[in-house]
Amino acid sequence: MKHEPKVGREFDISPETFRVRQSFLQERTRTVIALTVLIGSVIALLAAAISGAQSGDYIGLLKVWAVVSVPMTAILAHYFRGSRQGVENND
Repeated sequence: MKHEPKVGREFDISPETFRVRQSFLQERTRTVIALTVLIGSVIALLAAAISGAQSGDYIGLLKVWAVVSVPMTAILAHYFRGSRQGVENND
């Protein structure tokens, strides 16, 4: 090649710094997804409860709860799993 491309200089990121940044980004993404699901679920439950309170029919609330209960429980169980986190033997 007659001319070498010169885009910029090399990043001085060590493999450990890269792993830390990647793990931070993964955890941030998981947290945003979890919060979005939780907030959306709570809003759906509130809307169904208000609708049921106005009409006197709570079947809609039961249907919404049947849909959102599993994801909400899974997310809450993941974030609030107890004080023995990281212990390999939970006997």
